[in-house]
Amino acid sequence: MNLTEELTTILRCKKFLSEAYSVGGGEEIEFIRKCHIYMYFAINLPYNETRYYRIDDSLDTDQLK
Repeated sequence: MNLTEELTTILRCKKFLSEAYSVGGGEEIEFIRKCHIYMYFAINLPYNETRYYRIDDSLDTDQLK
């Protein structure tokens, strides 16, 4: 995967997370890393703990604990 494709995929996943979890009001989505199958993201909340998620190729999302 070239850099342009990878950045496009990261932005698409961030948009998906933003819409799926109503991110806004000071919350921020941060890309953490990409593995072979999953991409890992964090939703940083200003007054609560950070929530961590992983997304696979078909946009199946799991919240990590």
